[in-house]
Amino acid sequence: MRRPAGNRTARTTLAAAAAVVLALSAGACSDGGSATASTAKKPTTTAKAVPTTAKAPVSKDFTIASLLTRDAQYATFEKVVKTAGANGELKGKGPVTLLAPSEAAFEALGAAETERLTSDKVAAAAFVEQQLLKGRLTFGDLFEKNGKNVTTVGGDKLAVVVKGTAVSVGGAPITKNDIAASNRTIHVVSAAVQPA
Repeated sequence: MRRPAGNRTARTTLAAAAAVVLALSAGACSDGGSATASTAKKPTTTAKAVPTTAKAPVSKDFTIASLLTRDAQYATFEKVVKTAGANGELKGKGPVTLLAPSEAAFEALGAAETERLTSDKVAAAAFVEQQLLKGRLTFGDLFEKNGKNVTTVGGDKLAVVVKGTAVSVGGAPITKNDIAASNRTIHVVSAAVQPA
């Protein structure tokens, strides 16, 4: 007995559709394998690392002057700032960058020089000016200035030297960077800067 043509057509269509699905599935598996192999063979490249730090929200009242008062590591520098009468300048709008000498920096200077800076207004003012750079310079900015000079508010030039990921300015190594104040950027240094 002859089967209806319609049934044969339906079975043929279903078979063709199934073949297409199988072909697509096989192609997808093949592509996936190729992508994995291709990804595995890709050479890796490493971009030049530039040290950066996250920027935390800063209170409008958090100035350099208030930071010096709060942190014991700036005790001697705070005395120098007060001797220079520079508290008002450090509360100003800026922008400038402060290279804040730590207690280790004053120990390196010696007792006699430290005594002079905390008692002689002219010497103290000149010292503070040398520690202040024109403009707001992050650690990343200084890192990119390797071999170049930056200018202090007093007009002196300080050489920037980068070794690995360490940065020194005017011979003073930066030991802590990008402390944010509302009017300044601050980097802690373990020595007093020396003009170029």
